[in-house]
This record gives sequence, C-alpha cells and structure tokens, in this order.
Amino acid sequence: FNIVFNIINKSTLNIFPKPWLLSTIQLGAGVIWMCGMWALKLQPVPKVSKQLIIDLAPVALFHTIAHVAACVSFSKMAVSFTHVIKASEPVFSVVFASLFMG
Repeated sequence: FNIVFNIINKSTLNIFPKPWLLSTIQLGAGVIWMCGMWALKLQPVPKVSKQLIIDLAPVALFHTIAHVAACVSFSKMAVSFTHVIKASEPVFSVVFASLFMG
C-alpha cells in the first residue's frame, strides 16, 4: 500500500504544492483517528508513563522528520526516485546503529 499512498501524495502535491502543510494534516488525521478509536473503545487506550514518553520522544521526532521529508521529496522529484532513496534506509539504519550502539 505504500506505493499507492506515495502516488496519491504526489498527485495531491501536484494540485496543492504545500508539502509541509500536507504532512501536518496527515499526521494530525492520524491523531484524530486514534482518538476516535480510543473513544469508541475499538482500540485499547495505552498505558503511558512519563518515562515511556521520554523514551519514545526521539523516535516520534525522527518519524515526523522522515514523513515531512518524504512529502517534501514527492513535491520536488519523481516518486520512483524517492523510492530508490527510501529503499536505502535499512542500510543507513544499520550503519548508524553500529556507529552509535557499537
């Protein structure tokens, strides 16, 4: 489904060339969706501690940066080229993990 999402993003950005706003709307829609799922008891509400928030904050930050960067890249170049770059993410993950974690 990732390719479908990316092609729809590219089509949307061709009409509405505001990648920062589009990515904000998409992430906000995810928040609203999950709040609705929790309110309707279709998904259990997670038990969140202060330590969990501290631990997940960097992950959330980098996920947000990656999502915004992907939207910006779709607005600037072809989806196929973006997929080539995204396909190299595991390589960089391994390299950076080995550098920072030993």
